[in-house]
Amino acid sequence: MPNVVYTCGAIRHGDTLFVPYGVADSSVAFAFIKISTLLAAM
Repeated sequence: MPNVVYTCGAIRHGDTLFVPYGVADSSVAFAFIKISTLLAAM
């Protein structure tokens, strides 16, 4: 499925989420987002 991020969970660090995710079945990348920003986008 294109343009979809599949995560295996997230780690909360203060008011930020640390989210590891797979990239093209060959590697892993990491994203950081403030929880308030994520909730506002939902």
